[in-house]
Amino acid sequence: MTEEEWLLCEDPRPMEYFLDSLRKNRPSRRKLRLADCAFYRRLWDLLLAEDRQAIDVVERFADGLAGQAEINVMFQTVWSLAGRTIVGFTRSGKCSAAAFYTRCLLPRDRHDGEAAAQAELMRDIVGNPFGLTDWSPNWLSPTVLAVAQEAYEERELPSGTFAAVHLPVLADALEEAGCEDAPLLAHCRRGGPHVRGCWVVDRVLGRQ
Repeated sequence: MTEEEWLLCEDPRPMEYFLDSLRKNRPSRRKLRLADCAFYRRLWDLLLAEDRQAIDVVERFADGLAGQAEINVMFQTVWSLAGRTIVGFTRSGKCSAAAFYTRCLLPRDRHDGEAAAQAELMRDIVGNPFGLTDWSPNWLSPTVLAVAQEAYEERELPSGTFAAVHLPVLADALEEAGCEDAPLLAHCRRGGPHVRGCWVVDRVLGRQ
């Protein structure tokens, strides 16, 4: 996959296959698990209560706030196929399967554009593997850290997306701290969506 193909791709599955082929700079399982959850949150209106609970458990597991025992209990007690699949993907950290399965759940009139929306979420979480930012610790001002933490915690639910106000404010704070990286600032200022795992917020907060 070329950089142009990565930036224009409208299906997350070939994007993940490409990432799997990399010897370095591969996204962590945490990021892929959060991508799973972001895909499923787009189908919130189609999910059962237990499916939604499973998403919450997997998100907390990704951030170290739920243990394997809780995942195992959820897998044994959840009854819907969607819920079991959500938890099951946690073990492999493969969002290509989640991308396919979530589209299968959609009614036919909602198929158009779903793959492209998922690809945008992948780019938000992974960034551009062809153009990694040279990060300066000098950018991590108290304001930058505070805004990034606020963005991470104050999501719009049930979509799970960051509130629209936070990322542009983060871009301003990064600029004030000396950041001149145009792609990074542009990512923060674009309309979104941004979700947990967003590569800029993760980098600020030291999350892998």
